[in-house]
Amino acid sequence: MSSKTSENMQWHFKKRVSDGNLRHPADSRAWKEFDEYENEIMSSSQAQKRKRGKTIMRDIHALHPDHMLVVKFNERGQPYGDLQPTLANFIGTIARNGVVLPLSFLDWRKMPTNRLNDAWKRVTARFCISNCHRRVIMQMMGATWRRWRTKVKATSYDSNTPLEELVAIQPIPHGLTLQTWEVLCNYWKSTESQENGRKPSRIEIQQLSRRSRKKGGALIDDEAIRIEVAIEGWSKCLLALEANVF
Repeated sequence: MSSKTSENMQWHFKKRVSDGNLRHPADSRAWKEFDEYENEIMSSSQAQKRKRGKTIMRDIHALHPDHMLVVKFNERGQPYGDLQPTLANFIGTIARNGVVLPLSFLDWRKMPTNRLNDAWKRVTARFCISNCHRRVIMQMMGATWRRWRTKVKATSYDSNTPLEELVAIQPIPHGLTLQTWEVLCNYWKSTESQENGRKPSRIEIQQLSRRSRKKGGALIDDEAIRIEVAIEGWSKCLLALEANVF
């Protein structure tokens, strides 16, 4: 649009008389209704463009025990029907709950039974589901838990950032606990070293060794034990090399 045309349009809008009489198409009711409708469309579009927050299913979590939702299952034991998306989203809120199912266990297959039982009880407290469908539900939860772990790494972890800087990030990404975030960073750093065929530096070994233990010296889980064994092996190799050199 040229500057001249723009100037004419502004004059056309500012100089016209708004006394209720139909002097210009913009004075008509149809024109005004269109403007109102367009504003509603723009507002709706802008609202949809806002960043979508994490699904929390607050209304489902608040359901009274007497008002459980009944989910249908097909011949293969898979949930279907109108409530299937609701169930899937609810399962997602549990899978991403760092208190119920912490990512610090690293491998879904190593999740403690008591935690899995707690997660199952949370589902059956809101949905009327028979125990015969537990396997399918827990498979759905495990898949969601793995996707969540992958998302945390993709959005918050940078392989080029030193370990000390990663674990010091504030606020801790995705609302994770400090312990869980440290375990994840330690694990990802150690697996990168193995995949690249590179032995970690002495400083990295000390950091991994120090952070792979809880307060009081108790190991975090089986995966941490594996990392600890690898660290000890690397430490011995470095000591042997230093002894030969000096």
